[in-house]
Amino acid sequence: MITWNDFQNTVFTQLGRDIRRQSNPDQNAAIQAPPNHSLFIVSGPGSGKTTVITLRVLKLIFVDDINPLNILVTTFTRKAAAELRSRVLGWGDQLRRAFINNSSYYPVRNQLQRLDFNRIITGTLDSISEEKLGEYRAPGTPPPPVVIEDFVSNALMIRVGLFGHGRHNNPVLRDYIIQLSGSAFGG
Repeated sequence: MITWNDFQNTVFTQLGRDIRRQSNPDQNAAIQAPPNHSLFIVSGPGSGKTTVITLRVLKLIFVDDINPLNILVTTFTRKAAAELRSRVLGWGDQLRRAFINNSSYYPVRNQLQRLDFNRIITGTLDSISEEKLGEYRAPGTPPPPVVIEDFVSNALMIRVGLFGHGRHNNPVLRDYIIQLSGSAFGG
């Protein structure tokens, strides 16, 4: 829908964020990564994680033409999730208006106007799980909140997240876990 160069330039002019490769290579690489690459953004406080995640989500929508309904973004705290959602909605609308007012994007104007950033699922793993369990509860069961025992949620994360598709054998993931824990396991 929108070219990567126009996206970068509009982010700079409308949002004041310089995400060009020569200015910020790490952020540029994370934001510009192909849509089929999952990303784990790990860095210290105030380093721009929320900005990168927000712009990555908006890049998926504007440049890669991904339907907002197909995007799920998680973070660790409710505060971070609320800030992320606020930025996606605010910056998404600012960028949409800029693209709508750009005559070169007149052919996709209707598509831009129909974008619904509220369809993006954002939250913590717990809050998203609770919401989805509430939506798909069995008939006659009480409405949310649905409580997942810590043991059950941890078991699901290990079984589906780590052992699903042999992810536990991934050397990059193993090295990452070693880096986080500070020591090698199993040896």
